[in-house]
Amino acid sequence: MKVRFRRQLGKGGMIKRTTTFSLGVRAELTPEEDALIKKCDAADTVLYTWMAGKKKDIELVMTVKGLVSGRELNCDDFIDLVRTEEEVQKACGIFKQFLEKAKKFGEEEIVDF
Repeated sequence: MKVRFRRQLGKGGMIKRTTTFSLGVRAELTPEEDALIKKCDAADTVLYTWMAGKKKDIELVMTVKGLVSGRELNCDDFIDLVRTEEEVQKACGIFKQFLEKAKKFGEEEIVDF
């Protein structure tokens, strides 16, 4: 799985010009990963949630399906953009671990402690 991140800086606001920040995120899956997602019925699995809106009163979610089709995440400032990117990267890493375990469904696994 490859995940592409695109940071964008823009200008917004009609009366008061403000700087806008957005993060484009899109995953490219191998055919094997795509098959595992279908096998595990994981397309609607939530990978990341965040609050949006001026009052942070709108909850948005990124699912596996959304990650594969691509999402644009709007952030309040550059620090928020960086933190959001880091959180999405963590979520993708956890999901990659899930896919690795899904490869071994039906097999016995021995874990030493």
